[in-house]
Amino acid sequence: MTGLTYNQTQCFHEFEKAALKGQRAPTYLQLLKAGIISPSEATRELTRLGLIMVEVYGQNWRTIFILSGKASDMNTMDCPREGPPYLRFDVNGRHEFEDGELL
Repeated sequence: MTGLTYNQTQCFHEFEKAALKGQRAPTYLQLLKAGIISPSEATRELTRLGLIMVEVYGQNWRTIFILSGKASDMNTMDCPREGPPYLRFDVNGRHEFEDGELL
């Protein structure tokens, strides 16, 4: 993955590790503890570049879809609760949903 900063690369690897293990997406605090500086900014850039897609569910559960690299087409643990996401962040930006329908 050329063109990424060291920080963005490390953030991507944390997401990739979680997806490969079928684990829940790392939280902001877990990313900070892993040495990621400004996890939100790194995640936004990875999304903008089309390397990941993030879906957000109730109680702030996030599922991260890996779109590039060795875990391509994998994702972190699915939300254990029923229902669709209310937000999605992808290469095209932020998308809001209501009752599973794109607004």
